[in-house]
Amino acid sequence: MPANKNSRREPSLLVGSKVTVTVEKLAVGGAGVARHEGMVVFIPQAAPSETLLVEITEVKKNFSEAKILQIVKPSPSRRTPPCSVADVCGGCNWQHLTEQEQLLQKHTLVFDTLKKFLRDIPFEYLPIIPSPKSLRYRNRIQPKFKAPRFGFFERGSHQIVNISDCLITEEKLTEKFSEVRLWAEKQNSKELLKLEMYI
Repeated sequence: MPANKNSRREPSLLVGSKVTVTVEKLAVGGAGVARHEGMVVFIPQAAPSETLLVEITEVKKNFSEAKILQIVKPSPSRRTPPCSVADVCGGCNWQHLTEQEQLLQKHTLVFDTLKKFLRDIPFEYLPIIPSPKSLRYRNRIQPKFKAPRFGFFERGSHQIVNISDCLITEEKLTEKFSEVRLWAEKQNSKELLKLEMYI
């Protein structure tokens, strides 16, 4: 009996499913892109070309999201992040990759975007020129405070990762962290304070 064209296709993945996938590339925002039975799977903190055992955390119509359970075969571009909280802090999504791989992935993202929207327009795409600074370059940040924690939101939540430094922020700002924390404590606010610091 032929299938009903109007019948909804059951998703190939369910929340809680555990599957092994290979990461193809990174998406805008830094999540790894893999596929399982035709379904795109986005995986935070993944690295290109590595094999992962993941658990599906969310299923949408055209894609799913997952978290890493085990790195079965690590990518050659994976490294130990220079920041000790990079694996949980939502302020950074690329520190687990070598600087060379970060440049390659950003190059690919920009090129693919231009190619998608400028299909009939020939253009010359020049190589990315890397910044002389891989750390201590950010001069505008938006830390959060809710007593007794000062820092940035944990990735995927509104829990604050408590910090005393931020390696991608200019030292002129991080030197003010203790002063800003003290000011925030004196506000005696029970609500979340969203702060802004810049040079």
